[in-house]
Formats: sequence, structure tokens, C-alpha cells
Amino acid sequence: MQICKPVDNAFIFRGFIPYNSANPNLYHGGLDIDGNDSRIPYSVFCSKSGIIAYICTDIKSTFGLWLAVRLPDNYYSIYAHLNEIYSELYVNNKIDSGSLIGIMGSTGLSTGRHLHYEERPLLSRCIARNPTDVAALYL
Repeated sequence: MQICKPVDNAFIFRGFIPYNSANPNLYHGGLDIDGNDSRIPYSVFCSKSGIIAYICTDIKSTFGLWLAVRLPDNYYSIYAHLNEIYSELYVNNKIDSGSLIGIMGSTGLSTGRHLHYEERPLLSRCIARNPTDVAALYL
């Protein structure tokens, strides 16, 4: 499977923190990625090919504008806090690694512009897996 960076010329400023029942508030189920230059908009790309499973256009939802891609292993990759979702994307359409998803933003419960990327087995609230293969692209 081909994997690409969801955001070029960027860095991970908050990584995956595994769930710990002793301190569940520390859990962070994904990667927070920001661009190197705050003055320019950053495009967000699909990191792994799959089928678009969900598109949320409610900017007041927890993730704001976000999109989910069902991966071949039936996990979902989530692209959250987008400022814009590319208008040519539709639920149930195939999307390839490297395809444009939208523009990085700060919608939903976000404290500043970034992409929140995570992989989880369900679209509902659940424990995500550590996307180490995507994180490795930023080393």
C-alpha cells in the first residue's frame, strides 16, 4: 500500500498518546500536524487509498469539518479540523493516496490551525491505533 504525507512541508507537534485507564485524559488518538509557515494555506492529501465513508460539514462538531476514508483493512483514517473540503469528494467514492482532500484549518474544538489525523476501527468514539507508518514520513 502506498502511503504519503497528509500535509507537505509540515511537522507533527502532538503525537499519538496511547489510552491509559489510570489517566484517560492524557489519551490523544492521532497526530496533530501543522505547516511550517502560518501565513499560507496548506493542502491536505489522502495518506492511504480507500473509500470515502463520511464527510462532516458541521463546523461546530468536535472535529469541525472532517472526512473519513475506509481503508482496505476496514480501519478508517480521519482528517479533522479542515477549513475546506474539496468539492469533488463524495461518500462511497474511491480516493487514492496523494489525492487532494481539502485545506488545513481550525474548525470544531480546535485551539489553532492544524490537521488532526487518526486511524480507528469504527467511526464512533473508540480507541484509535497508532499511525506509526504515517508518523514515520515526518522523521
